[in-house]
Amino acid sequence: MVIHEPTIRKLTNPKAFILQLKTLWPHRVAELPAMQSAGLVTKEIANNESYTLKDGDRFQTLKVSPGGTLFVEPGEISIGNIQLESGSKVLFINPGMQTILHLHGGVIWRARTLNDDLEKVAKGFKLIQHGSETMTVEGMWADTIFAPNVDLVLGQSSKKLYGRFLGKNVTVHQYTQVYGIPFVPEMNTAIARRGR
Repeated sequence: MVIHEPTIRKLTNPKAFILQLKTLWPHRVAELPAMQSAGLVTKEIANNESYTLKDGDRFQTLKVSPGGTLFVEPGEISIGNIQLESGSKVLFINPGMQTILHLHGGVIWRARTLNDDLEKVAKGFKLIQHGSETMTVEGMWADTIFAPNVDLVLGQSSKKLYGRFLGKNVTVHQYTQVYGIPFVPEMNTAIARRGR
């Protein structure tokens, strides 16, 4: 940004300067919500094993080894460190339904997503990173990432990404295609009918 002489003079009046900044950048960046405790439990899914993440699950560490499968139900989940190794798989049971993954630690995501419609997955899945460690996404990716204190490294292996990404710094590897999909989850009609 080039600061012109008239702008420099306005710096002596902080209220006028802030007002000018708001007119130049009228958008608000959401703040991180409070992070719930991830607990002390470590969960490892080995080769030929599977586990279903459910609303309210909390793990200090979640690791999916090659050949392991992680099923993900809609809801909010809190995890400290997550590691999905190359050869692991992820399946969203109700793609498009609101699924929020709160993280507060290291992220290694090399998994293959089994859902066919990655755009639908991206509309309902949001990852919120509360920590400050660099986040590397090498596998198939379909979600919104909200990580204002983190350096994001995207598209190292998988060259198609679906969603929206906010980070302190974002690196997208060459030849990667990014499809901007907003976070607009579908309504759960069963919950809506019960009045919840």
